[in-house]
Order: sequence, then structure tokens, then C-alpha cells
Amino acid sequence: MAKRLVNVDRDTPLLLPPSIQEWVPQDDMSRFIVDAVGLLEERCFGYNWRGSGSEQYPPRMMLALLIYCYANRLFSSRRIERATWRDIAVRYITADTHPDHDTIAKFRRENGTLIKTCFLEVLALAREMNVAKVGDVATDGSKLEANAAKRRVKTKQELQTELHAVEARVESLLQQAEQTDRSEDYTVDGNRLPAALGDAVARRDKLQAALALLDSNRLRDSQKRDKQRAGFDPDGPGDPPRVIEAASGPDDRLNLTDPDAKLLPGKKGGYLPAYNTQIAVQADSAAPLILASDVSDESSDRRQLAPMVEELMKNHPQTKRVLVDTGYDNTAQIYQVERVHGVIVYCPPEKCGRVAKPKARETRARRRTKQFREGMKACLRGEFGRSSQTLRATTVEPVFSWIKHTLGFRRFHLRGMEKVRLEWDLVCLVHNLSLLHRVKQGRERALPA
Repeated sequence: MAKRLVNVDRDTPLLLPPSIQEWVPQDDMSRFIVDAVGLLEERCFGYNWRGSGSEQYPPRMMLALLIYCYANRLFSSRRIERATWRDIAVRYITADTHPDHDTIAKFRRENGTLIKTCFLEVLALAREMNVAKVGDVATDGSKLEANAAKRRVKTKQELQTELHAVEARVESLLQQAEQTDRSEDYTVDGNRLPAALGDAVARRDKLQAALALLDSNRLRDSQKRDKQRAGFDPDGPGDPPRVIEAASGPDDRLNLTDPDAKLLPGKKGGYLPAYNTQIAVQADSAAPLILASDVSDESSDRRQLAPMVEELMKNHPQTKRVLVDTGYDNTAQIYQVERVHGVIVYCPPEKCGRVAKPKARETRARRRTKQFREGMKACLRGEFGRSSQTLRATTVEPVFSWIKHTLGFRRFHLRGMEKVRLEWDLVCLVHNLSLLHRVKQGRERALPA
């Protein structure tokens, strides 16, 4: 019986030049991303108007390239560069140009404002598509690993001990060099330090800089806490935030790879250098759109509600109800958010295991706190309150699940709080565009043939 096989000819050139437009389906996400980025105004982009240097890649193309590659689990600039040769959809976005990994990394590193602007424009697009709705918002946080190793975490005492040892070695090497100069008539190169001495001096400078940064971070945290204490309402419930000493202690830690990352507890136990990521999601299980995002270095969510709601009201001022879990139980901050922004916070109070003594004096502050917490419980017993936690769990938590499992984004690839916030904004932007693309596809399938 004769064989009938498709002719696979890799040697004969094509009769006509191929068109990338024909190789990318009309409903492909790459086309949707290019159209969405095309909505950005020209003033949003930064160009080299001097005309010097090599020709620059269009910022629209570079931004679309980043978004599409992140949506397809390509986070490394080198892997993105490789995709410009291997991936047809990526070649469609770049119009068959191939920016190198340095150009891609530099663009990502320097365009945080552009990514934030695109995030807001995508929210406007969602409103035009009737996906963004006025109503309830669910907020939650999750820990994501930093781009740093745990073994690079040092306490202040360890840094000081190592600094003393390095200083002693520098002094010893200087004495040896001086003795060598006296015993010899000349040196090979009098303008250059010996290799061992140069390494020791560089190490000493790094340790001194790390100790100075440790003190600077502690002072920054102390000033931030003082600002929170100044904004505390003494007539409201709760206690003012505790004071943070401005001077660092011997047990204060610093990661030498990423100084802004803190040791945060992981779900599987232990501590890892990580960041506390926050999102505010539209409480609609059919379209859980991310409306605001933030990153913190604090292990607890107790003080994250106020900054998140403040960021949320910039993007979505129509919010009326905010749903959070017990981790946000901070009566002073909940009272502040409800008073300043006019929203209702649905938060299950923590179960307190302490029992007050029968003759214990109840202060006025404790009485106000008790009354406020009773109001929180009564709010949860209402018609909407009974279903609020189920609604929260089916909206915001699946978004984190999508980011970690479907997108595969489990750790940051940039270092430093500013760049980590940039990358988190990019991930949230990818989620929203992926969601809008799925909604668009679903509506097109529902149309009659």
C-alpha cells in the first residue's frame, strides 16, 4: 500500500515573502495588547529628543513586548530576547526587530511611571467595556519572595564583627606593604594597591555602607511610625501605634543583596526574604479586576488597609464597601478609613482569648474599642455581611492563585522597593489585560453566527 505523506521541504525558499499578519490569529492576545497599548497618548512616552546615539525602539512596542512576555511566563530579559527570534506572536509585536536583553532590562527598569499610566488606561478601557463596575471591593495581601538569598541576611552585630575583622586585616596588609616598600628599592607599580589589600578595602567599604543603610532604614521606619501616631484620632477606638526607636539595635537585620527585603514568615514555615504584596479587586467573581496595588515590607496586614484604600480611591472613588479578612483587624485604622473615605469596612474581628478580671477598670479608650468591635460584628450579621467573606474569598484570593500558579510569578526579579513596586504594577497590568481579553473572547463567541 502506497504511503501518502505531507511534503516537508525546508530547503526551497518561499515564492513570496511571508506575512506575519497571516501567522497570528485575529483573536490572539498579542493583537489585543498592541491595540490596548495603542490607546496611550503620545505624551505618556519618553523619547530621546536629542537625536544622538543609535535609533531607539518605540516605547509602545517595548511596553507591549513586556506585557505579552510576562503574560506567557517569560520574566527574564534574556528569555524575552530569545523569544523575539522564536515566538511568532512576539515577532508580530516587535515587527521582526530584536532588542537585546540590556535594552529590555533598561526599559523595564526606567519606565515605572509608564507602566502605572498604562494600568490606569486599562481601567478606563474596562469601564468602556462595562467590565469595571461601581460597587464592592475586596482587599488581600500575599507574600512573594525577593530576588535575594536568606544566607545574605546579617544582623547589625554580625556586620560590626565582620567589619572589625576586615579593618584589622586592612591594617595588617598596610603594615606588610609598608615593610615591603622599605626593604625594596622600587615597586612594580606604585599607583596600584596589592590585590589582597584592594579586596579588603572594598569589603570594608561595603560593610560600612551596609551599617549606614541599616541605621537609615531604622530612622525611616521610625519617622513613618511617628507620622502614623500623629494621624491617630484619640477620640476614636483602638490604641495609637507603638513607637519605633530611631536608633538601630544589634539584632536588626539587613539583606546585603536586596536591602529593602525583610525576613517574612512563609506559609510552609520558616522565614524568607520577601515582600508583602497587596491588591484591591473588584468584588465580582465573573470579572475580578485589580483596581489598586501596593507593596510593603511589613509581615502583617494590620497597617495595610489605610494605604490601600487611599490608593484605591484614586482609581475607583465610587467604592462604597471594602471586604477584608481578619488579618486587617485594626480598629483604629478601620475607623480612620471609614471616617476619611466614607466607606464601610467588612472585617471579622479577631477572637480574643484574654478574659478581663472581674474588678478590672475599663478605661474610656477600651470602652470605645469594645463598642466599635460590637458594631463590626453587627455589620457582619447583616444581610450583606453574612455573605461578604464568601464574596471576598471567591474574588481576591483566586487572583493571587492565578498570579502564582497560572502566570507562574512567585518571586520578584528586580531588587529594591521602587523596582519591586514597578514589577508588581506590571504583573497586575498583565492580569487585567488577560482578564479583558478573556471577556472579549467570551462576548465574541456569544454573538450569533
